[in-house]
Amino acid sequence: ITRMSADGEIPPMPTPTYGRIIAIAEQAYSGIRAVRASVAVQPPYVHVQMMASMVTVNNMINAISFGMTLGVTVSQILARNHMNPVTDKAVSFEDLSAGLQDLAIGFVLATVGPFLYQALLEVAVCIAQPFADPHGESCAPGRIPTDKLLYNLEKDLRDAEFM
Repeated sequence: ITRMSADGEIPPMPTPTYGRIIAIAEQAYSGIRAVRASVAVQPPYVHVQMMASMVTVNNMINAISFGMTLGVTVSQILARNHMNPVTDKAVSFEDLSAGLQDLAIGFVLATVGPFLYQALLEVAVCIAQPFADPHGESCAPGRIPTDKLLYNLEKDLRDAEFM
């Protein structure tokens, strides 16, 4: 910047404008350092891995629970229609109704909960790795658009050369 001032490209050193240019350059440099520090220090990925394993275990437990509920309800329906190969015991309409209600509630709980957990896991992965591009996609969700930012910066620098 001093050389640019001596060459007459920017105002001379004793002017307030030169001081302002130096202050802006220092702010830009400290901003670049802050970005580099934030890239170097990422949130702990172990936390995301723990969440992934918890979501997987929860999904398996929900699947087993819903499968058992579905099996009992189908058994009740077959017993109500006297088609159950295991037992000849009759099932009352109230028991069948309660079983169908349990099946409906179990379906809602076994689908909505895991979808929410999976969505939160995806958010956690995007937050933990904002600069990562695991699939080669430039529009991955949560990805900081560094390519676009760099393109705009280069364009601004080229435009500044012609000012």
